[in-house]
Amino acid sequence: MQASYPHHPAEITNIIQNTDAEQCRTKISEEITMPGATLYSPPALNGLIKRGFQRLQWMPMRLKLSAPFQQDLDGHEGFREIDFVKDRIGIEVQFGKYSFLPYDVVVKMIIFHRAGLIEVGVEIVPVKRMTTLMSTGIGHFQQLVTDLHYRGTADIDIPVMIIGVDTDRITL
Repeated sequence: MQASYPHHPAEITNIIQNTDAEQCRTKISEEITMPGATLYSPPALNGLIKRGFQRLQWMPMRLKLSAPFQQDLDGHEGFREIDFVKDRIGIEVQFGKYSFLPYDVVVKMIIFHRAGLIEVGVEIVPVKRMTTLMSTGIGHFQQLVTDLHYRGTADIDIPVMIIGVDTDRITL
């Protein structure tokens, strides 16, 4: 990423660093383990970071998909959307459930690569410490890096930079 797209990592980092996460600490917990606590809202965090990318001309991209099956079964038509694409770099901002993190990297980004729309990917996720201030079940940087390590590599994989964010720092 840094060799082929030298100015984009700094641009991405600046967008994240200029995001005031405290604006997104608006969710009142109803969970048994932390009743009444004020937590970070994943939709608010996603929206705030996404506005930063949009200001710098990073655009969402949608890809229509259809998969034919045997004649006696219905086919599938739908779409996949990636949060942002610019200069063949695909970005996903993910403050959702843990299952979405590896899906973004090993499925969605591969689909966009095979369609010729991206060459490399970036996955932006919270670090474990930040998820303690969010609802349960949110995926985190350490979990995704561990999953990818144990998964190993495949010949269809593309380079993906995983960026872990906290309220006061960024981890690559």
